[in-house]
Amino acid sequence: EGDRAAFEEVYRRTAAKLFGVCLRILPGRAEAEEALQEVYLSVWRRAATFAADRGSPMTWLITLARNGAIDRLRASIGQRIAALEPGPAGAMARALTVGDQTALSKDDTDAMRISGLAHLLSISGLHIGMAAGLFFFGLRGLLALVPPLALRHPIKKWSALAAIGAAGFYSLLAGATVPTQRSFPMI
Repeated sequence: EGDRAAFEEVYRRTAAKLFGVCLRILPGRAEAEEALQEVYLSVWRRAATFAADRGSPMTWLITLARNGAIDRLRASIGQRIAALEPGPAGAMARALTVGDQTALSKDDTDAMRISGLAHLLSISGLHIGMAAGLFFFGLRGLLALVPPLALRHPIKKWSALAAIGAAGFYSLLAGATVPTQRSFPMI
């Protein structure tokens, strides 16, 4: 009974903040509410794994909320890709976009491995660099279309900063795997 009362107190004190974290990442309120529920289920199940020497309880809760929301967003994008492009092409698109290789057939992964292209399935430098470059050149091109803005402001710097942010978001969306983390600072 004491654990339940303590959990209710934790919920009362943290729900608004954690809901805000989920709402900033996910597109809709309903999805953010579901993600928040999953966060508190995870907290209930994993409370014993909290290590006070590694950070504050709020930091741990925010990390759980952020990671849970990003996982939910990644799954949602993967489901949309699968709905728009079923079959092997959609599976490859999911692997390259959100790092979800579960839908790839064994034959496809074997073919990628035999041809020496299996490294492309790991979202790393190539993907992060392409995402940053596309975002940079796209935004810079759009800003250049507005002459008063392009002539009076440093649109190249703005585009570079926005591209770094976009690459960071893509890194998180792709799961922030070790190759992705190594590649991100090189941008």
